[in-house]
Amino acid sequence: MTAVPPQVPPPAAPLWAEVVYALRGELRYLSHQDELRMLQRAVVRAGWPLAFSRGFNPQPRVRIPLPRNLGLAAAQQFAWCGLQRAEAPASLQERLGAALPGGVRLERVHLRRGKVTPQVRAADYWVTLRDDAPPLGTPVAELQARATCIVPREFGPGRAPGTVDIRPSLEELEWVGSRLRFRLRTGAPRTARPVEVLHALGLAPELYHDRLERGEVLWTDTRSPDTGASADERT
Repeated sequence: MTAVPPQVPPPAAPLWAEVVYALRGELRYLSHQDELRMLQRAVVRAGWPLAFSRGFNPQPRVRIPLPRNLGLAAAQQFAWCGLQRAEAPASLQERLGAALPGGVRLERVHLRRGKVTPQVRAADYWVTLRDDAPPLGTPVAELQARATCIVPREFGPGRAPGTVDIRPSLEELEWVGSRLRFRLRTGAPRTARPVEVLHALGLAPELYHDRLERGEVLWTDTRSPDTGASADERT
């Protein structure tokens, strides 16, 4: 009689907490690594049932898939934290909100299972204009009408400066009173940088490094844990 091998249950899909928070004020000058450490310490203080990396020095499994540039505020900063077990999202959110430093406002916490593969499709940027900024009606209209927009770009140490066409990345552009809003699409041959849009409009980027804020972020290839709708649809 042939023995029947015992049934081994399949491993559970990874459990993640999707964390969305706003980061403003002096904390906008945190580097990506410092922001990551800040978030790791906060979820530890909050007593979350964290999943840790393997190895000699285990660390909480925390990811920030869309790093900020230094000095850029964010109205929607996303992070994913690995968990060992599920807990009520409302409880997780309350405890984390109390553990985060001032300058960080927690927006929401969702739970989701499965492989996390976030990909950014586009992001909105807001600029609060200086009192001495010139009227932007004409420059905005001209940039919207152009098929190309060539701007200078520094490519980093050891590489010669050059130029890039930022027009393929620019999906939307509007001037609303004292604020400028534009949407940059990722995936273009050369994704535009926010300061390059300012340069194209005749604004000195060095005067606006502390006036930029990343707003709404549009994602693809992710699923909502609550509705099953894509992140694009949620936002």
